[in-house]
Amino acid sequence: MKAYISFILLMQGMAVTLVGVNMLNIIATVWLADVTGRASLVGLILLVSGAATGLANIYGGVLADRYSRKSIIVLLDFINAILVLSLGGVFYLSDDLRVMIFGLFTTLLLLGIVTGLHMPAFSSLMPNLLPASRLSFGNMIMSSIMQICGIVGKVVGGSLITAWGVLPMLIIISIGYILSAISEWFIRDPRSDDGGQSKTSLIAGSSKQKKCSAFHDIREGLVYVFGDSGIRSVFIIKLGNFWCAGLVSVTTLFLIDSLYGKEIHWYGYFMAAFGAGVMCGSILGGLGFNRVVGAFNRSQLYATSMMLTPLLCMSLACVENIYIAISLIFLLGICFNLAEILTTTQLQLTSPSRIRGRVMSVSIMFMLIMMVSASLSGALIDLLNGNTVLAHLILSAIAALIIYPSLTNKLWLKFIGSAEIADSSKTSVDVS
Repeated sequence: MKAYISFILLMQGMAVTLVGVNMLNIIATVWLADVTGRASLVGLILLVSGAATGLANIYGGVLADRYSRKSIIVLLDFINAILVLSLGGVFYLSDDLRVMIFGLFTTLLLLGIVTGLHMPAFSSLMPNLLPASRLSFGNMIMSSIMQICGIVGKVVGGSLITAWGVLPMLIIISIGYILSAISEWFIRDPRSDDGGQSKTSLIAGSSKQKKCSAFHDIREGLVYVFGDSGIRSVFIIKLGNFWCAGLVSVTTLFLIDSLYGKEIHWYGYFMAAFGAGVMCGSILGGLGFNRVVGAFNRSQLYATSMMLTPLLCMSLACVENIYIAISLIFLLGICFNLAEILTTTQLQLTSPSRIRGRVMSVSIMFMLIMMVSASLSGALIDLLNGNTVLAHLILSAIAALIIYPSLTNKLWLKFIGSAEIADSSKTSVDVS
């Protein structure tokens, strides 16, 4: 029972973190657009924040494996509160627009880094709080919370900033981080992070950890992930999966007018349909992981979702009825996250605890592919003089070329079909 209470505390902490980041992003977007009118600044600030999060994930995995994961989560929430309060101080004390913009960029950059350090600790601590049979359910909850927090953060931030202004919103966000950090301190980990030995504190690590460089730790994690042919194949497929998610976020914005003949506000319905599909995929993956009996059946469920993803993506440019298109993007969201839940759960089950944080950080970093795909989608549309249909088909075909060859080599069966649960006391990784 205590483990489940700790899991709830962990999830509420992650929810506060993500709501705060999304609220701050929408506040920055609305405020920048209002005071500068420059779309390039809005795009740049979101790109900087997203890139910082993705790149910080790698070192976040090292921290999660070296130190107490609970302590990392608590400390970083306090740092979040300090950063947001500092930005509030800039807005309160300065009337210089350049200073305020610089403060906003700096804060979002640092918050992006903190978020990147945060997420591997959340993902790698969760298997310690739940039994293996409930881990897929936990991932379903985590994925659903991420989707809901993204929506809530944007809606609440966008609506309240116009009514209350920037400074009160920053104070509310910082208070939320402080309360979250206090509640997270009561998380109790029923399992040891290091195979029965005492946990490593944030202040003092073991002599072995002190001698071991961060670069060595990062290399050890990468060797573990990419040194196994089965895991490597699954990560290649994951690349194609995130590629599809990134391209539809841009191309559908232009397909609405050029192909479906509707106004731009329909884009919100498209993104809502994709988000709803992602949540359904979370539920199917979370409930199906344990109910699909046998390694073969589980791997076939994964293979089916990945075979359909490029086809559904490509079909968006082959229909003219917008309601059919919305149904297709809903199904795309299901296939996308069904596969993600299956792979995430399997990574958590099979990765030894001593290296799990770094494994999860590599997995999370693949979300950067969405940003790359989205950027290339916009560039290709401009290169083809606005021929969005052709650009979408080309980009979807690239996803198929990434995913399908990896599915045919069967190496991914070694990973997805495996029922083995890692024993961190017996597992080591050779990086020599």
